[in-house]
Amino acid sequence: MKKLTEYKAFTSLYFRLILILLALILTAAGFFADKLFGINAVLIIASIAATVNVFFDYYAFGGISARKQRGMEMVKASFYGSRLIDSALKTDMYIKALLNLTGFIGFIAGELFFSEEPGLSPMAVTMVLLLYPLTNLATRVILFISRRMSTTMVVQIFITYLASMFNSLLIFLIGYFVPFDPEEFSIIPLICAAAMEVLSILMAIFLLADCRKGYRSSFYDNSEK
Repeated sequence: MKKLTEYKAFTSLYFRLILILLALILTAAGFFADKLFGINAVLIIASIAATVNVFFDYYAFGGISARKQRGMEMVKASFYGSRLIDSALKTDMYIKALLNLTGFIGFIAGELFFSEEPGLSPMAVTMVLLLYPLTNLATRVILFISRRMSTTMVVQIFITYLASMFNSLLIFLIGYFVPFDPEEFSIIPLICAAAMEVLSILMAIFLLADCRKGYRSSFYDNSEK
């Protein structure tokens, strides 16, 4: 609960309500996309989730790793400022992972509801296990770039487009190089899913460390050059 309170210091009530609305929209989108596109719906949801997360990060933590970031004077003046921002960033990481997950939950619900066969197919389970950590990884890689820049909205829209393209590229590479068996589970995709999860966690640690470094470096040099 305390971490949520610290997260609120960087986000408005409207922003948090929008996140809840987005979670509901992504869940519904995953559900109905499965009806329209079948197993391919998970590919669409993966790209949309990463794009949404990157775009709305602009309103909470955009440019936070930039050395010349403005608007942090109150946090810097606080004795607990460093701990506050660290806690808020960790909470934000969890929230983004949950937001990414909502679309996949909707897809799974759609598979269970619309499928003619009982239960989830091995292909559906494998795709979710692969694409969920991949979506988190793509989100964190693009956030590493966007948070290092004090951008305008126009630039943020371009970065959001970049997030969609980057995630789509990763999905294409996974589909091209990883063999899938639609009828049964295969060990290679599961190993790739585990590796993707490890990379995603490592990228999360690296992103948090970079944000901390950017925040601390702003104490020493905030001059225009």
